[in-house]
Parts: sequence; structure tokens; C-alpha cells
Amino acid sequence: MNKDRDRVLATYLDRGFLTAVLRAKVTPVKSDPHRVRVSYMIEEGPQVYTSAVLPTGATHTRADTIQTNADIKAGKPLSESSLLQAESQLLGLGVFDWATVDPRERSTNNLRQMY
Repeated sequence: MNKDRDRVLATYLDRGFLTAVLRAKVTPVKSDPHRVRVSYMIEEGPQVYTSAVLPTGATHTRADTIQTNADIKAGKPLSESSLLQAESQLLGLGVFDWATVDPRERSTNNLRQMY
């Protein structure tokens, strides 16, 4: 059940539902003491989209190089895995000592700006 919960929540996170909550209810099956019925209740919360991608802090690297390699698109759902993948891609270029790809604001409203 824990693996199922983790998979379901990971899917919601990847689709921009950053505050999704999953609750499970386990009910014994009266006719079979070795079985249970599992019900899930999911509260999605708002779906968050990327409004703009704004490279900041790079003084020697062109903004289009960062945007191309980070590969986060405006208008798409904000995905936690895409943020991590973008950081990995930027570090993989070998031109940065460190890179952070993160929402400008940590809120649950439907409009996010990325940098």
C-alpha cells in the first residue's frame, strides 16, 4: 500500500499538483478474514503551471544556453522531477560549479515563475 501511495503521489507531483494528499482507508472483508478492501481518497489541490522561465545569476553563460539545457517550458505543469532533471542537465554541461532550478515563489497558486 505504501508503494502504491508513493507512485500515485509521484504521478500527481509530475503533473503539477504540488499539494496533493492521499488518504487510504482499509476495511476488513467480512466474508474473508484474510482480505481487506482498500479505498483511496485523493485531494489534488490546485494544478500549478510554469508561467515563465527566467535564467538568473549566470554572468558568463548565455540565457538561451541555460533555457535550452534546462528544458522547462512555460505553460506546462510544474513538475518536481523536471526541476531535478534540469539541474542535472545543467551540471552535466561541465560549465557550472553548481546549479539550482527552483520556483521563484513557494506557493500553491496556479501561476509560478521559474528561474
